[in-house]
Amino acid sequence: MKKIFGILSASILSCGIASAQTYAPTQTSKTPYGEVSIIQNHLYPTSVLLFKGEKTAPRITGNNSLDIVQTITDKNVDYVILRSNGGELCPARYSIVSVSERGAFPTNFFGTCSDSPDIKKVGLNIVIEMPDLKGKKHKFIYENSHMTDNGHTVNLSCRNGQCDNF
Repeated sequence: MKKIFGILSASILSCGIASAQTYAPTQTSKTPYGEVSIIQNHLYPTSVLLFKGEKTAPRITGNNSLDIVQTITDKNVDYVILRSNGGELCPARYSIVSVSERGAFPTNFFGTCSDSPDIKKVGLNIVIEMPDLKGKKHKFIYENSHMTDNGHTVNLSCRNGQCDNF
């Protein structure tokens, strides 16, 4: 009986340890409004974005994984640039998370699949330049929750409460 209880206790303990490791943040960005973090959920093949320890709404998940690329500070808001890492056909796509005292609000993923963007703040805008797979240059300009790609509007809305890059 003691042996069974010992095995059962060890099993429960190891499940608890595995569970804690499953949800440990892999990356964080501290903002004046709270911490933005990414967890790699080893039970599912994806990463999830958290703000102050809670999933964002809309929820955002990466393809193979998510990375925090850069945080840009502005007057009343921080912008956390995320990269969803994909596979050979589309190595990377991006999301901009606006973080303020109102909360953290991600955009849907955008980009040309390039994993080498040039990201900078120009005046009130965030400008992200990258080539597409054929070498054509794209200039994404993010201003007041709206984005253009070489002058054309980019739909940043997430569907059904979910921003995903699948």
